[in-house]
Amino acid sequence: MSDRKLHLVETMQVYFAFKGEMRRLKDVLEQERRASDETIANFYDARKNAPFAFEITRFTECRRQMDCLLIEAEKIVEGLNIASEDLENTKSETT
Repeated sequence: MSDRKLHLVETMQVYFAFKGEMRRLKDVLEQERRASDETIANFYDARKNAPFAFEITRFTECRRQMDCLLIEAEKIVEGLNIASEDLENTKSETT
């Protein structure tokens, strides 16, 4: 496996780890929000909800990290596509 493909696999593994953590946090937060009968806007405002501020900010950070990882994965795939096109062009020129 090429270094680029390996990097893509590693990037996506980290992405899915963040996605799993986000899912876990969302389950916990939603359960607590429903139990408290609080509105979404109030409950998910970390400044107003000190008991769950860490979980709320962690959820947001996971989302941010996932966005960055997808951008990185897109760049890796674009690089793989360019390398593949270059290889095809080389093959065409030599035949």
